[in-house]
Amino acid sequence: MKNNPIYEIATAYPQLKNWYGLLVGLIYTVPYSFFGLVAGKISDNVNRKFFLGIVLILAGATCGVTGFVDSFFLLGAMRVLHGMLNSSSNPLSFSLIADYFPPENRATANSIIQAGNYIGVGVSSFSILLITSFGWRAQYGIMAGLGTLFGLITMLFVKEPERGRYLDEATKKKEAEKKKQKELEKAEGGNPLAAFIKNIGVVFTLPTAKNVLIASSLRNFGGMIVSSFLPVFFGRNFPAFKAEYAMLNALALSGCGLTASLGGGIIADKFEKKSYWTKAILCIQGCAISFPLIALGTLTTGNFYLSVLCYALKVLFSGTYSGPAITMI
Repeated sequence: MKNNPIYEIATAYPQLKNWYGLLVGLIYTVPYSFFGLVAGKISDNVNRKFFLGIVLILAGATCGVTGFVDSFFLLGAMRVLHGMLNSSSNPLSFSLIADYFPPENRATANSIIQAGNYIGVGVSSFSILLITSFGWRAQYGIMAGLGTLFGLITMLFVKEPERGRYLDEATKKKEAEKKKQKELEKAEGGNPLAAFIKNIGVVFTLPTAKNVLIASSLRNFGGMIVSSFLPVFFGRNFPAFKAEYAMLNALALSGCGLTASLGGGIIADKFEKKSYWTKAILCIQGCAISFPLIALGTLTTGNFYLSVLCYALKVLFSGTYSGPAITMI
């Protein structure tokens, strides 16, 4: 019934059942939250498409290793590495988008990237059927192969754009001066860790960036809870709807997530000139509406289809936030 292979591992090894929440929670999310900052710093000085390709291949490799583990320590280590590598793809993707698309189309472009998350998570529901037929180890092997394939495709076919392509001349000059100053500090033996912390601190001096980061953290915290434990909820309350859940969850996440993400980006780009509040309002209303929907869907345990419908509507409204939020920052 579960669409998370980690749950299947915990089921295969009863001694890990009590560790399921930790494996899908802190062991993954803490590295995911913080390593993206490091990856963002690295991406400023490397070829982004090759870095992204390597990240995808290594993330696939962690899945491959997970398919062979018989140790909780190795399983936990692979979850840590997988979280770190997954978070690295975000700053690389957003940086490439910023140089591929002009500002007036950027929210839509960021929304397209984020729509891929919904499609991927939705398609992952079919892992229920794969696990049933071939086992969770084979499922991880398939994930490893796909990660390697997409990593190679990225390195071979994605073009590395010019950095700062859409910046005006004054901003380009300012950025060049900053880069020159950083190189000078590095040559003089400056502390790279102190410089990194200083750069992170600059983000929190900008009110919009600070507020969006705080709000996004809270929103993603709730989203992680929903995505990690909703399969358990459906498994315990509707054990006879295994195949139905796999199909409907995939459709809800892929269809509603894609629609919401693209819709949020298009609306933000179209109406931003009328009001700079457009992006913020999209984020606020999506999260506000999704709260009662997910509450109704999980508190009403007597009707499987009502619960799935509430979850689908929740995705439809909450999914509008990603593109606008990223573009605001």
